[in-house]
Amino acid sequence: MTDFIDAEMADFLDKTRFLTIDLEIRSDEPLDALYAFLYERYDCCSRYPPCKHCPDWFTIISFTSYEDCNLCIENHCKWLSSMPPDAKSQWLKAKQRCMNIGYNTSSKHHAFIQYIRPDLISQLAKLEIGLAFTLYPIEIELEESKNLAIFNKA
Repeated sequence: MTDFIDAEMADFLDKTRFLTIDLEIRSDEPLDALYAFLYERYDCCSRYPPCKHCPDWFTIISFTSYEDCNLCIENHCKWLSSMPPDAKSQWLKAKQRCMNIGYNTSSKHHAFIQYIRPDLISQLAKLEIGLAFTLYPIEIELEESKNLAIFNKA
């Protein structure tokens, strides 16, 4: 075992696991009313104007306080269904609305299945939200942790 993480943490990191869901919204127009609605609940909501790297208005929130993917989707679909008309108008004009589900993945974990309930897929469709999946290799996280531990000892 390495000296920068204990056995319990190493076991945790060896398993593929759900991390978070990011709500990503892209639009050709500013999203002021929608951003205000999102920011009211999540002050960590970020928005970005078009730039040379991205021609869209872009808003993102990370839903990090959930350990269960289905519960996260369910709660946020209910919340998003309650948006006021001005925010809803900007929501519908957006060219992309996506829940991007993030996972830490491990090459030591033989297989991983994340079941997403059909009723939640229906709720996402009603809100016109697409799904994306981002996979973060745990080995990279371990290497970053090791480098940080070495840096902090110096």
